[in-house]
Amino acid sequence: SEHYKEYSLFETLFFGIFFLTILSVFFNFFFNLHNKFYIIILLVIFIYSLIFFRNLIKKDIKNILLFSVILSPLSTYMNFGYDSGLYHIPYQLILQNEQINFGTANLHMRYGLTTSYSYIAALLWQNNFFNIVSSFSTVLFSLFFIFIIEKLKNKNSIDSIFALSALITFPIWYRYAEVSTSLVDIFFSIFFYFTFYYGIKIIFYEKKYNKKLKTNIHLFLIFLSYTISAKPTAIFLVLYLLFVFIAKYRIFLQNFFNILQNNIFSLIFVTLWVLRNLIITSCFFYPVKASCLNFSWQTNSLDNVVESITTWNVYIFNSFIQHLYDYQLIIISLLLILILIIFNLKKIFNIFLMKRNSFFFIFYFVLIISVSYTHLRAHETRHD
Repeated sequence: SEHYKEYSLFETLFFGIFFLTILSVFFNFFFNLHNKFYIIILLVIFIYSLIFFRNLIKKDIKNILLFSVILSPLSTYMNFGYDSGLYHIPYQLILQNEQINFGTANLHMRYGLTTSYSYIAALLWQNNFFNIVSSFSTVLFSLFFIFIIEKLKNKNSIDSIFALSALITFPIWYRYAEVSTSLVDIFFSIFFYFTFYYGIKIIFYEKKYNKKLKTNIHLFLIFLSYTISAKPTAIFLVLYLLFVFIAKYRIFLQNFFNILQNNIFSLIFVTLWVLRNLIITSCFFYPVKASCLNFSWQTNSLDNVVESITTWNVYIFNSFIQHLYDYQLIIISLLLILILIIFNLKKIFNIFLMKRNSFFFIFYFVLIISVSYTHLRAHETRHD
């Protein structure tokens, strides 16, 4: 537990989610996820973690309880995503009762689009009781706000820019990816944002390879590997990885084996995920045609999947552009506020440090109002 003291609450919570995901993906190669032996293993790990990380839990218990009180109501009225019943929940049912099988995507062409979310969600529901899955979705969603609070506390311009830009633009992008049971779009958006953040931290870190840069590389790669499993289109993040590598190529080349050793779990997870894709779809990165091999279990619906994804993405993009056009005055105002904040960051920090408790009280209050408002709007939109 001493090692994890250098990590924040946000990062520690994510490590737990990542560990449970990689464990479930690996176990499903041999057994179904509702296997009693696996459930016992998870219970033992859970009890051990409570004992091993008791000091970390004591340290952050106030923040954990506070966020639980603020965000827990979301899970009580969270609706199912529009495509939950189409393929997310049916695939989770397969995970509960079957180990990984060759050509599963032939049962439904969208099974190849399922994500790492399903490997934890499948553990949390039984007999159509989904309340715990809703709680898990709320935990993932809460990471976004914990990230913002922690970065605002830092006296770092990059952290502040990322936190403030995320907070200000939140009502815009939330409109297209609301929190729902088994709907993964918002979680992909959040983890994409985290991955981009840690990549920037590496690019703008001018010092030599040391403990801090080593930690940033570790966080960047672990978030990258998880985000790739959060949505098939995240494979394009490989281009971002290449960009980060080019920006710091000397450090990566000179310390290649050390970096590889420190990020072995990220490498193992990506390997397991690619192998999982290959087994159920015959593609390394479904539905990218260039990554597909001509195996006997290859799905015949690949063109239909690509067309469906393209049509949906075009619709979402056009809708987003129209939304920007309709609310351009508000958006421009928000951008101007963001610019003013960035250029007066030092002064603002001095004010916050002088009245720190008042500031965070205001922040928590705004958080409650923001979350409540966006969910009420989403609820109204669904019933219009």
